[in-house]
Amino acid sequence: MAKKKKKRINSRIFILLSVLVAIGIGLGVYMWFTSMPKDPAPLLAQAEKAMTEDPPNFAKAESAYADAVKASEGSKEQTKYQYEFAKFTVRRLKEDNSLSPSQRTREQDRYQDLLKKIIRTDPAHIAARKDWADILWAMSQGGNNSKTSKSLIKELDTILKLDKDATLLYRRS
Repeated sequence: MAKKKKKRINSRIFILLSVLVAIGIGLGVYMWFTSMPKDPAPLLAQAEKAMTEDPPNFAKAESAYADAVKASEGSKEQTKYQYEFAKFTVRRLKEDNSLSPSQRTREQDRYQDLLKKIIRTDPAHIAARKDWADILWAMSQGGNNSKTSKSLIKELDTILKLDKDATLLYRRS
């Protein structure tokens, strides 16, 4: 009887498969590290640094604020980072003269959306509620806006329940 030959893997194929497996493992580890949540505090500091430049680098700051908000999702301090982003949006509206009218509208909408999201997430966030009440006040100054006026009254009542010292704040002329 003839001896059976043992089947061996060609050494070149073995090396190629080993390299491919190593690359696959390396890519998996890289993807795992990049998908881990980042710490939002350094991103916030980076955004604030971009705003202290002369002139302020709004694009870099916007990116850093957005990354900080994304990194803080699900944490207890999420509303803090969202409110910082909202304050940045207002500052950009005031200072960035290069914004087109459509970009201004987009920024205003983003500001309102951020405030609404903050209030939904943390109903006791007084600063966001005050800013939202200011927006409602401005919206109610138009013509027949009884729905907006009712929303404003409801918001002011909520603020007064949360902050007893805010009684003189909403006395408008």
